[in-house]
Amino acid sequence: MDSAEKLAYTVREAAIHCSLGKDSIYAAIADGRLCAKKVGRKTLIPRDGLLRFINELPNLILKAKASSRSDAFDEHC
Repeated sequence: MDSAEKLAYTVREAAIHCSLGKDSIYAAIADGRLCAKKVGRKTLIPRDGLLRFINELPNLILKAKASSRSDAFDEHC
């Protein structure tokens, strides 16, 4: 089964797919920002919850330096 078709990810898989550390995933679960399910000792993160978590992260907004060119790229996510 392709990872794009998975219904849920382990904490390790979720961290890899999001380019985060496992500690960041566990912190998001503890804070209630990321939904997780337990099956025995295994923690699973539903795919839709992981997508929602990523989409709800704040956008990065970089401020242009005063000396930057006037045609600087200024588009947001």
